[in-house]
Amino acid sequence: MQYHFIFGAYVPSYLLIKINTPDPLTNIKTLEKADRAVFLHEYIHFLQNITGGFGQSHIWSTYDQLRQVISDQQKSGEKKLEIPVVNDVTQRLRLFIRALQAISGRKYLPEYMDDNTAFIENVSLLLDPAFQELNTGSAIRFLNLKIADEKGNKTDYLFGDTAVSETMAYLMESKYFGESEEINNFPYRSCQKLGEWMETPLLENKEWLFALCDVALLSPYPGRMFYQILLEMFRQDFIPGSAEEIYEYGIRVMYDDGWRVWEDFENAKNGAIIVLSELFSHQSFKPTLEWFKYILESGYKERIANPTFMLQLYREPDQYEGIWKNIFAQFGTPHLQNLKNERYFNPPLQLNSMKDEIEPLLLLAAQQVSNTLMFRQNEKDTICGLYKCCDRSPNIEVDERCICEPWERAKDENSCAYAALWTGYGLSEKNVIMTD
Repeated sequence: MQYHFIFGAYVPSYLLIKINTPDPLTNIKTLEKADRAVFLHEYIHFLQNITGGFGQSHIWSTYDQLRQVISDQQKSGEKKLEIPVVNDVTQRLRLFIRALQAISGRKYLPEYMDDNTAFIENVSLLLDPAFQELNTGSAIRFLNLKIADEKGNKTDYLFGDTAVSETMAYLMESKYFGESEEINNFPYRSCQKLGEWMETPLLENKEWLFALCDVALLSPYPGRMFYQILLEMFRQDFIPGSAEEIYEYGIRVMYDDGWRVWEDFENAKNGAIIVLSELFSHQSFKPTLEWFKYILESGYKERIANPTFMLQLYREPDQYEGIWKNIFAQFGTPHLQNLKNERYFNPPLQLNSMKDEIEPLLLLAAQQVSNTLMFRQNEKDTICGLYKCCDRSPNIEVDERCICEPWERAKDENSCAYAALWTGYGLSEKNVIMTD
């Protein structure tokens, strides 16, 4: 059973948690136990996204893809806009997206595999063609696991940031809500499976495993770095005296290998803020932009001031007290959405006076504009995926154009988030032509 795919999800870089419950999300404490567990799991993904070098780099690259397409269209001077856009800029971006998939790795095993009995037979390092084309001469290789089950089925499993982030989030979830028989070994126990294959007891200590996942997510290649640090610990017979020592050890290993962990984190944060400021430059978007910038700056400052703060969260006896209360006050919640597409949002305490002015839906609208320009396949596609969400809003009117031609909404006096961005980027001045 694909537990978290069914019951909830976090949309990286767009700061959205989906929980598949019909209940309102205005008070997480009142939800059923299973839904509270899902929220905690996805909230950890939110923290990973905003307090680590990999997470903020993902935000930077995600929005910069849209920025590049918009900039190219603004410079072209063409009155005609063919979608999907196919030119040198978008072709390179599609190559970049394939390279990101190698960094992300696989999530679930194929359906024909028995996840309950799946184990690692062998490990190898592979080059990724898209990554190599973008980074000529790069020596980076990605970790590939040869997986088998007791029925004799076999498959390859690319071990990337998904395996690391899901293992870490599930450790936090199970700490407070117990182990679940429904949870998949891959990806939620994939890091432990790697430790079993290496025959190292290091990952039997859950705090050590949690710390190693957290350290790996500070790097640009979490899956590869998780394995590299663990391999160094194994080769050097390093036995930490505490989980904190794993942070020190792992960061030292990365610097010794040429990775500028903290400098790269700062560059990612600054790059993300520059790109977001360009994409959401209109005055009406200012509150949302200020919120997003605050989240990125606050996440960076928290990690720099206290690199092990996630470990301290893991040690808290109550997920609503102690350091947790400080974290909820500092970061608030991302955009929340339930099964009925009802939305809820709680900003950081520092920005509470701006709550009614912040519109997280703008981030998802940016995603939809990007999808329109980059990935449209045919006229039957639902071009704007926000249709159902907007249909639940008393302030937004939806119609057939939202499904077929959402850019036409830019002509309305009372437009939506998608249309506001489309207009703000100067695309409403172009004649849209849908091509095969």
